[in-house]
Amino acid sequence: MKFISEQIMQEERIMRHLSCLVFSLALFGLMQAPAFGQPKKKNSKDLPKKVEPPRPTFKHLDGRNIVFVVDGAGNGSVANEHLGELNVERQLGLIIRSVPWCRHNGVFEDLVDVEAQTHAAVMLARSVATIRKDAPNSHIFFVAHSVGAHVALMAAERSPPKSVDRVILLHAAISCTYDLTLALKNTRMGIDNFWSSEDAILDAMVQHKSTADGRKVPAAGRVGFQLASRDKKDIEAYRAVRQYRWSEEYAGSGGHLAWILCHNMKKVLVPMFFCPPPELPPVIIKPKMPGAK
Repeated sequence: MKFISEQIMQEERIMRHLSCLVFSLALFGLMQAPAFGQPKKKNSKDLPKKVEPPRPTFKHLDGRNIVFVVDGAGNGSVANEHLGELNVERQLGLIIRSVPWCRHNGVFEDLVDVEAQTHAAVMLARSVATIRKDAPNSHIFFVAHSVGAHVALMAAERSPPKSVDRVILLHAAISCTYDLTLALKNTRMGIDNFWSSEDAILDAMVQHKSTADGRKVPAAGRVGFQLASRDKKDIEAYRAVRQYRWSEEYAGSGGHLAWILCHNMKKVLVPMFFCPPPELPPVIIKPKMPGAK
């Protein structure tokens, strides 16, 4: 009995060591583990040996397009659902995984819940790092809506250099002056920001509380990102930030859900999973901040 107890304690220590990583990977439904079966020893005098759980493998993901979708506050799921519908309808072959992070039933409570946002970002970054070891040829994308943009950017900041292919932000509820340099360093093809000056929801969020990163300034999803630094390295890095303003050529009225409408996602988002960005660096534009509505 004493030996069995010691063996159980040893196995528990092993599982605690792996629990954080396994949880983050299982969370997104991407883990594929081999069988645990071990041949028995014929000699009964031999002591049973410690059996360590095999490391999860992600080799089956090599060469695939993996999209992590981070929806907004209030347990939203529209972005994930619409992209999933397009994946089936257009037979895109994407591996889509939703990133859960909300723990409140209220939008404003989730908006300022930086702890939950950070926890989800850490889990996502660990998953990216682990997948990259087994699947170096996979393509990893972050698609984030509203407050989910904060989770996606923090995850990119914590990921290995050049491990994320592209970060796509839709109506980002983070400050327009948010520093993107670290996230850009860890992406291969930069950041795409889809914004709309007609997004009154983002304006209301800032007026009532703040942006997801705690600032009382216009959100990047309403006015676009603005580079405050004059450092040459920062200016060069921001050439990988591509910004798209909603206009009447797209579906919807420019509100907080405009860019996640199926028609708009099919038109502008889907091609980004299969085509590289333009070779010519975009011009960094500082749009005029709209007045409160």
